[in-house]
Formats: sequence, C-alpha cells, structure tokens
Amino acid sequence: MTFTVPGGSIGAMFTPGRAATELEISPQTLRRWSQAFSSVLSPDACPEAGHKRRYSSNDLAILARAKGLFDTGHSVKEVAAILPTVAGELAGQEAPAIPTAPEAQPTDTALTVPTSVGERFLAVVSDQKTAIERLTAHDDAQAAQLAVLAAQVATLTAQLAALQRAPAPERPPTWLERLMGTRKR
Repeated sequence: MTFTVPGGSIGAMFTPGRAATELEISPQTLRRWSQAFSSVLSPDACPEAGHKRRYSSNDLAILARAKGLFDTGHSVKEVAAILPTVAGELAGQEAPAIPTAPEAQPTDTALTVPTSVGERFLAVVSDQKTAIERLTAHDDAQAAQLAVLAAQVATLTAQLAALQRAPAPERPPTWLERLMGTRKR
C-alpha cells in the first residue's frame, strides 16, 4: 500500500489547507490531530507561536494512517499508541527514490512514499479484526442489556396491573372526624 503525495519533490511542504484537502478532513480536525500527535510529526507541523504550520510528506503519511485507524473505530489513545511505530517505519526508510526509467515515471507529478505492503496489509487486517471484535462484543453487551431491560419492563408491568386491580385503600379519618366520632364516606 502506498500513500501518494502530490507535489513532485521529496522535500515538499504543504499548507494546512492543502494537507486537510489531501487527507479529506477539515482544517480543524487537522489542527487537533497535529496537537494530539505532535510527538510523531515534524516540528513544522506544530510550530511555536507566531510561526506558520507546514506539513511534510511524512507528516501526511502518518496522518493518513491515523485517519485509517479512526475510520476503523480506534480511539485517540489507541491511535496515539500505534503512530510511533508508523513514524518509525517511515523514518527508517531512506528518502523515496524517484524512478528514472521513462515507463516507471508516474503520469502526474506525485511523490509516492513506499511502505512495506505486507506489513501494511497485516496492519489493516489486524485493525479490521479488532474493529469487528469490538463491535461484536458491543452487540453482545447491548443484547444482554436489552434482555435485562425487557425483564424489568415485564416486572413493572405486572406490578402496575396488580396495583390497578387492588381496591383503593381507605383513607384514614381526619382529626375532625376522630374528634366528632363521625366519618364521611
């Protein structure tokens, strides 16, 4: 699996608007993710106050992986735990080589950041399996809760029916009735 970054050069930097468009997320989401995952992104992705934010192709590859993890149901905490591995894989690679053979040149000026296909495939399969297990466990828990609620509704319905069948309790005499020895009915 590869992540294609438009731009054509290895050191391309992207504005927040362009990065958000490429990742198909809102600029606000990109800003939140940049803050949440600043430890695995380049310093330009979370600059000091007064500096403009810029994203490298590696930043986009990392954030694309985060998006994929979110899409499969992972929480922010889970994604934050997985991303250092992704960043390490990308950092361990040499700069992606631009093919020189004419037939290997991409038709557009996109830069392809290669990844280990097998590792990526296994990661996606693992993510999907985890999401399915989480949903299955969630469905089982909801079914159990539904059964408990149905039993409670049945109990309350029976109690209501019993109360409706029972005669109304006789009210106690008022203080005046006790004093006078009379009782209104």
